[in-house]
Amino acid sequence: MKNLKTQPTKRDFLHEISENRFPDDLKKAYERILSSLKRDLHPKLWKIATQLLGWMICAKRPLKWHEIQGAISINPEEQTIFKSEDILRVDVSELCGSLVQLLPGDRIELVHSTARIHIKNSEYVRATSVECDLTVLCLQYLAFQCFVEEDEAELLKYACWGHFVLQDYSVAKWHHHVEALLLNGKRLLEEESGSQSKLAALEQALDDFADTYENDLPDGETLPDVQAGEHCEPFRAHGAIHEYLLQIWDHVLKHRNGSFENRNTVSLKSLGNSLERNRKILEESAQREDLREFYGTKIFKCPKLTCYYFHEGFRDAKSRDQHLKKHERPFICQIPDCSYAEFGFVTSKDLEKHMRTFHEEECDPEESFSSPSKKASEKTRYPSKGS
Repeated sequence: MKNLKTQPTKRDFLHEISENRFPDDLKKAYERILSSLKRDLHPKLWKIATQLLGWMICAKRPLKWHEIQGAISINPEEQTIFKSEDILRVDVSELCGSLVQLLPGDRIELVHSTARIHIKNSEYVRATSVECDLTVLCLQYLAFQCFVEEDEAELLKYACWGHFVLQDYSVAKWHHHVEALLLNGKRLLEEESGSQSKLAALEQALDDFADTYENDLPDGETLPDVQAGEHCEPFRAHGAIHEYLLQIWDHVLKHRNGSFENRNTVSLKSLGNSLERNRKILEESAQREDLREFYGTKIFKCPKLTCYYFHEGFRDAKSRDQHLKKHERPFICQIPDCSYAEFGFVTSKDLEKHMRTFHEEECDPEESFSSPSKKASEKTRYPSKGS
């Protein structure tokens, strides 16, 4: 570990932890922990432990403990989450030992990036299979009734049942998991060649998702992007799966090819509307103690998809609205051809400072001179003897 800390650049670090140079003592340490967990845990708990480790390897951001509890307890067929009989009764440290750490904000992470590399290359987790599972999880969840329902009284019931616990993650990351699925498609199909259950689950999830967001996805008459076709090629022999993936991935690529502001919004209009409705219900119920078990205390979230505070949130609306000014930057420089005109400024004072620094000739001359300080006025109040 000391050797890794002394590496001067990221390239040197990655070289040191490459498969051929991974320190033997570190490999042995991680293997001892995994072997001990497998030996000491009940088989059912060991199965859950490897599931959690797989999620932490493949998740597109660190998951919070209540998100993990929601994902563990989800029942896609019944569309339920957090049923008391499905909630974990053990702590994550009991399941994964010293391989994980609990960070501020209730986030769960692997103890070090080298742990991720070792587990990914171990016999205990198949990353391609986990990516498929997470894709299915996100797509099935986003087809739940709580993303279709519009009645506020019904939505409040869903909120109280914990149904919104995975929405921040799934809304922002579902297409990243579809991308990982496509990148590893060939390998996944080779690994699952002897079993059709995982592919059947994938097909069902794609069908549910495409049906729910039919009005937002390209219709069958629109020719898909050439790149979308190339990315989906590994699944060509799997009829319906290939068709759904082509339709969905074509939509994703077209959205990604837009402006940054466009990419920072939810690509599916109806899903974006659902997210806004659901968040409004949570914000209006922020003082309810029974909701904090599922959603924590930071209910007020940033609407910008790529922002850290999209999932981290704030404790009150005032803090969230203050944060939004950093995105909106409403104060615009009006000078033609100014390179800052496109970005704007958060406050009027920032704009004034910019004007004085870069466009002094455009400023009011009176504003170019500071008012004399009180001390300066006192010094010049009486003439010197020599005057």
